Amino acid sequence: MLRMIEFTSVFKGEKESQVDLNGSTLKDLLNNLFSNMTIIPISSALVGKDMGLGTVLALIIGEAAASIPELIILSSMFKKRLVFAFALNVFLVAIVAGFLIEWLAY
Repeated sequence: MLRMIEFTSVFKGEKESQVDLNGSTLKDLLNNLFSNMTIIPISSALVGKDMGLGTVLALIIGEAAASIPELIILSSMFKKRLVFAFALNVFLVAIVAGFLIEWLAY
């Protein structure tokens, strides 16, 4: 069970408290949150190399919504069938959004 986090102590510059969120600290959680931000410069470079906007959008959606660590965490909490349905749904939405952007952009 996840516990509440007190963000005020972190933002006031006080020492970070060890909050137990399945063994993770607040710093670990924030690092995981912002590690997905590397896709923005990668996407910019791919568009600069003439990759289609729809393809880049599908990459962004697929990477952000169904990364391997996220699927591992979800599989530890839910049945495998539900995790598979979630991943399949994410990838189908990414593909449809990519085709839709390609169709609308050109």
